[in-house]
Amino acid sequence: MYLLMKKILFSIISFLFLGIWSCFAVDLWYSIKSYNVDLNLRDGWRLDILEEIVISYKEPSHWFYREIPYLYEVNNNTMLKTSITNIVVEWAEFEKSKHGNYIKLKIGSKNKLVNWDKVYKINYTVDWAIRSKDWWQELYWNIIGTERDTSINKANFKLHLPENLKILDFYGRKWPFGSVASYQLSLDWNVLSNKSSLKLLHNEWVTIAVKFPENSFDVEAVLVKKSLYRRFINFFNTEERQ
Repeated sequence: MYLLMKKILFSIISFLFLGIWSCFAVDLWYSIKSYNVDLNLRDGWRLDILEEIVISYKEPSHWFYREIPYLYEVNNNTMLKTSITNIVVEWAEFEKSKHGNYIKLKIGSKNKLVNWDKVYKINYTVDWAIRSKDWWQELYWNIIGTERDTSINKANFKLHLPENLKILDFYGRKWPFGSVASYQLSLDWNVLSNKSSLKLLHNEWVTIAVKFPENSFDVEAVLVKKSLYRRFINFFNTEERQ
């Protein structure tokens, strides 16, 4: 009876240990050496983003997948819907598709295996990035999300803001497993960046929030552009179905 209870107890402890370990260490066939993000806020509704990702492959692979959210939840259960356009992956083939709330990029070639450190440079534009609140306007953005199954050894970012734009407040959040932590930011003229490199586990993500005075961006003009854009897209979608 004692031996049976001992085996059962050992099995339970092993199961719990493996479950907890899987939350923190799931690096499989690749890891991310560095993840650098350069963001340029061109006006009140558009972000130009360049991601430079260095992948270290542990096994030969044809593909690297990058999922970019265009619809996600922000503060107070508010859904932010954006539009992802102008996607370019430098020096690499890629396929684009839509899955749920994400634009999914399948980067690579079926005729080529990669088994060394590889640099991926992904460019894209995010439309409708600014939100209007009661008495301020805000850029709230997931700079690095959890759309991956591996850790990031070193992450950095720079956010370039329009010149002479007044900033009310800004903060950064790192969201670890089961909690939240702040990280330090540096503002140099119109460039906002993290002060020191961030190390992320597979289920951790990084956000930034920047608050501006109300009317810093012409929201009405943005809404008109958004309406025209949607009409343009719907028109061509209708033409294709006919």
